[in-house]
Amino acid sequence: MPVYNGKKYLKKSIQSVLQQTEDDFELLIYDDCSTDNSIEIIKSFSDDRISFFYGGKNKGIFYGINRLIKESKSPLIHLWSQDDMMCNNCLEEFCDFHGVHKNIAFSFSGNYVIDENDRVIRKVQDSGNFNIMEPKDSIPIFLIYGCLPGNISRVVLNKQILLKEGLFREDFAFIGDFEMWVRLSSKYNIGIIRKALQKIRNHQLQASKRDDMYIKKLHETRQLYKIQVEQLLADDVNAGINVINWVHLPHFALISVNFIKSLKLKCFIDYSKALAKLDNLGLIYLRSFVFVCYSFFGMRKKYLNRYFKPFQKHIDIYENTI
Repeated sequence: MPVYNGKKYLKKSIQSVLQQTEDDFELLIYDDCSTDNSIEIIKSFSDDRISFFYGGKNKGIFYGINRLIKESKSPLIHLWSQDDMMCNNCLEEFCDFHGVHKNIAFSFSGNYVIDENDRVIRKVQDSGNFNIMEPKDSIPIFLIYGCLPGNISRVVLNKQILLKEGLFREDFAFIGDFEMWVRLSSKYNIGIIRKALQKIRNHQLQASKRDDMYIKKLHETRQLYKIQVEQLLADDVNAGINVINWVHLPHFALISVNFIKSLKLKCFIDYSKALAKLDNLGLIYLRSFVFVCYSFFGMRKKYLNRYFKPFQKHIDIYENTI
């Protein structure tokens, strides 16, 4: 669990881990120079399963995760967030799953979404099914749907494979997790558990909702798209580029509209400059306009199907696991 100024939800998050039905685990916590009372909250717990590490300089979430991975003794690593809460059977379910599927690189589960007051506002992927996906399917699926786990708290990693392939990229401040999933799933099978095993918190203080995050994320995404296209089979490259240009970039362009609505002109200009490095800015906004028109007339699904169609067999395999 990497921690930075997590006082509001940190105690509940730690308690939810300590209350697991599977009690043979270690909880490693790294504080990345918090300026609130996060350290006091962590030290208030006297459980022997907790190991606490402190950084002398703020180095970011993926530095903290890498530090803890190196310190860990377990063959399985469940990444965890200071905001979220584990369902009581979370670790037990993952241990059982990886006990059967020993050679997968990582797995991720379904989850509940909770608000600032712990109220469940949505349940995600909870059919009780599970599936193993091979690289030939994972590569296009991650390009089409983006970061499938969505949150690090949904993921358990095979430490042996992780160390073999290399730790998280610390130069990626925001999509280091997505880069890792793309990297591992391009070489190894991965597991999907369709059970809600965590309560992922949605709140306004999340780093992912900061204005500067959107700009930095664009710079990092540019690098990741290049990696993903290179992983595709030669016959699929043009179709993959079309998905990026006609589905993902219009989505990014629409985010910039929020800056205009909020009268944040400088943010809009900075964001547009970052967007222009992905493709011709005029073309991006033109494609966004086309996408909005399709959506306005109730044809959004038809629009997406046009660009997803070349990958339909991979989509069927993924969606049949739901």
